[in-house]
Amino acid sequence: MNVIKHSVAAVLVTYNRVELLKIAIDSLEKQTIELKNIVVVNNNSTDGTEDYLRSIASDKIQFITLKKNTGGAGGFSAGINYAYKLDIDYVWIMDDDAIASPSALEELLRANDTLHSYSAKPGLLCSHVLSDNEDCMNVPEISKKKNSTGYFSWPEFASMGIVGVDKATFVSVLISKDIVGEFGLPVKEMFIWGDDTEYTWRISNKYNCYYVANSVVYHKRVMAKSLSLATEDNLNRMPWYGLLYRNNFYNVRKHGRAKDYIFYFNYVLKDFFNVLFKSKNKKIKRLCIIIKGFISGMVFNPKIDRP
Repeated sequence: MNVIKHSVAAVLVTYNRVELLKIAIDSLEKQTIELKNIVVVNNNSTDGTEDYLRSIASDKIQFITLKKNTGGAGGFSAGINYAYKLDIDYVWIMDDDAIASPSALEELLRANDTLHSYSAKPGLLCSHVLSDNEDCMNVPEISKKKNSTGYFSWPEFASMGIVGVDKATFVSVLISKDIVGEFGLPVKEMFIWGDDTEYTWRISNKYNCYYVANSVVYHKRVMAKSLSLATEDNLNRMPWYGLLYRNNFYNVRKHGRAKDYIFYFNYVLKDFFNVLFKSKNKKIKRLCIIIKGFISGMVFNPKIDRP
């Protein structure tokens, strides 16, 4: 099946990782289907990112430099808003440490065309994400939607390597410009962690969303492991976990059902006891971060910005 030609803008958010950014942009330049635009959001980096972006800027590669670091959430909000105003059909959302295989975009677009041929308009498509060691990372959450027979509908297109999902991360997500217009932008106030879950959950509440197995992206995250406040040894990162508990609680309040609340409360309690029994230092500080984040999540209520 030939891929229908679509105009796509990739949106990357970067902060002080210029060498990884160079590799990420190079991977985008090598796509088997050429991108119309590459939009880079520079989150006020101080490592030479600005000079590098100026050196490669063109009609195709465009960049925004923000006045302060707004986190991934603020960066993606600004980048998607910028891309929405371009003459494109789709936005491809990427991290600056996401290295796309040459056919990653082509496979997303191929799956998109396949789904449309079955009258299954996708809300979003996400890639198969791997570590350098070929371990799975950023695994999306399988869809819990059911079909008319009462069975889960996620395997409907599984024979084609397309699986229904409810939530995904911004390592590689393709959404149409129409979807952005309908659902608005990611919540910039989240700053970090949970903004991608909220945005994809927001979309999947109305439209079926899909994982595409043949679209492969490598995630060169510095610490390729799950987040854990109990074992976090970077004291500068530790306060960010408060945002994680706050944002996850907001996501459950905004989009969740009873079982999502149960899962969230169990997750918070598990982290609380992990800190008590597994943390080697700063136990009081870590416990206060959990409690503060939980309480903040009760009242956090940001507005949804529109492009």
